[in-house]
Amino acid sequence: MKLLLFLCLLVVGIHSNSYPYDGNIFFSPLSISTAFAMLTLGARSDTLAQILRVLHFNPREISENEIHEGYRQLIQMVNRKNEGLQLNMGNVLFVLDRLKPQQRFLNNLREFYEVLDFFFFLFFFF
Repeated sequence: MKLLLFLCLLVVGIHSNSYPYDGNIFFSPLSISTAFAMLTLGARSDTLAQILRVLHFNPREISENEIHEGYRQLIQMVNRKNEGLQLNMGNVLFVLDRLKPQQRFLNNLREFYEVLDFFFFLFFFF
């Protein structure tokens, strides 16, 4: 419940600081938390600890592997076809042009998060 409350507050904060818009906007707490969990596959040290803390995971209580396995199972449940209802979820990773994701990171994304293709949007700084 804490995680859901945090994600709702995060989304409201993001939206309230964006440009004015009168239409409906939908943010998926599942998609946001999944994106952060995916980032932990490549994070280390303080960055890893900070992401886990934001997601309310305590490394003393749950291993990284258990976290990713839990997300894998959740994604499988959500993606099951059920009475004509199907949910498709997508995330995008923006990478600096001078950085290249490690193969282990990419393999883990495939294994735990059912990532099929990798499209990295590169930022170029002048």
